[in-house]
Amino acid sequence: MGHKGQAPLAAYIAFQLTELEGQLPLIAAADPEAVHNARLALRRLRSVLSCYRGMIPGLPRTARGEVSWLATSLGESRDAYVLAQRIRLSLDTKDSWKSPETVRLAVEELEASSARLAASLGGHKRSKRTVRAARAALLEVPTAREYKHPTADLAERLQARWERLQQSLAEQAGSTATRRCATQHSTRRARTSSASATRWRQSRAPSAITPQG
Repeated sequence: MGHKGQAPLAAYIAFQLTELEGQLPLIAAADPEAVHNARLALRRLRSVLSCYRGMIPGLPRTARGEVSWLATSLGESRDAYVLAQRIRLSLDTKDSWKSPETVRLAVEELEASSARLAASLGGHKRSKRTVRAARAALLEVPTAREYKHPTADLAERLQARWERLQQSLAEQAGSTATRRCATQHSTRRARTSSASATRWRQSRAPSAITPQG
């Protein structure tokens, strides 16, 4: 397939890898939703590699093994979290448990185990190397090297406009403040001059003569 046919697939692969890579810091913070999002991106990536085999570069055996490891590890963390939530929901809706506190402790341990595994995965250099290896293996076609996220240009334009707007607002605020200060200063000077003139006129006025009785 020519480059025109490869470009959409390369863009899709690049998007999923970017999504996966972007979730790693959140996974390191033990965010269960980040684990879920990373699993979805990885699942989509593996699906497109399977469906379009022969049309796009394949993963080398080492990289394929690392992707499989990451998928399995993310699955273990997610499965533990989901199981814990289901048991917790059952505990909250049923009174038939003989030892509910024991079960609650088990649920908390499941959640803690899921969080520990997620934090380890998100901060693990192996996870980052896996994404980089997949990117290097899959995005070697010329059109893919120039890939940018579909909203990247829009984000850059909006950022530039926002910076110009901030600068304009700051300049307007500074100009307004300067005019306000100048107006206040002029008002104070006018009041001072008026008061001085009044005092001077009063001092120059002749004293009133009280008629003698």
